Amino acid sequence: MSHAALPTALIPDMAWCWWTRPRATRIGDAVFFAALDSEGGMVVARHDLATKTTERARLAAFEDDDHNNPAVIAQPGKPLVCFYSRHDAEEGLRYRISRRPLDLGAWEPEQILTFGGSTTYGSGVADDQTIAAVDQKWDSLGLGDFIPSPSLSFREQLYGTEAVADV
Repeated sequence: MSHAALPTALIPDMAWCWWTRPRATRIGDAVFFAALDSEGGMVVARHDLATKTTERARLAAFEDDDHNNPAVIAQPGKPLVCFYSRHDAEEGLRYRISRRPLDLGAWEPEQILTFGGSTTYGSGVADDQTIAAVDQKWDSLGLGDFIPSPSLSFREQLYGTEAVADV
């Protein structure tokens, strides 16, 4: 009987919660990740599949709780947007935008989107079709009152009118 090799970490000291999306986005040979480090830091990383090198940026830190896991939106030619929030905290959904397209080197200061309640799991969706489908599906699930997705209303704030990709 052969034994499978034990898995190894692609990027050391990064972990994520099962709920947060997207977990990774591949653009060419670059794979973008958002995850927590072992001290509760919000980390964005880019792993180059060709060179096997990794670059990472630590954007913020909270207590070590997997519910605080960040998500990063990566689109060709656009700045990265990283979303994160504290578990059940009422301060809102935090985000940071990279200063240059797909670059981890410099980030704008943290901003906060507030919704009048607590947030958990900083997931992100970038395209209108997916956002609209989630918004429309809610009623059929019988889960109670729905707060429409803030993504459409805040997308211009995140990217600016010229920076939003038509998908």
